[in-house]
Amino acid sequence: MSKKLNRNKIYTLYVLGLFCCSYLSGQHSANFIHLSSKLDNQNIKVTHTVQDSLGFVWLAHSEGISKYDGYNFEFTPKGSIFKEDTASDEVKKILRDSKGVIWVLSMNGQISYLEKMEPFHP
Repeated sequence: MSKKLNRNKIYTLYVLGLFCCSYLSGQHSANFIHLSSKLDNQNIKVTHTVQDSLGFVWLAHSEGISKYDGYNFEFTPKGSIFKEDTASDEVKKILRDSKGVIWVLSMNGQISYLEKMEPFHP
């Protein structure tokens, strides 16, 4: 009788555990949207991202920088970011400092920054 009682307890705990796991796993739903990895129908590879204090996400890639506002992309070509635009140069890194200034470094060592939503300063 005691073996049957123990078996019933184990069975009940097992069913209860399955119920709890299936209930808890159904609580987390994520809403993802697909962002295209194309710019003018050309595939791009994002190398760095940074978020500014206003919530914009800045994406660095070989052709320049794209700013994402949650709905649309705004593209800034590397020629508008750096003084010298050479075909072999590309954006290497993008950073944000403690004052909220966005800094951009090129593969050839050029540095530019963006302060308070003004144009880039090479």
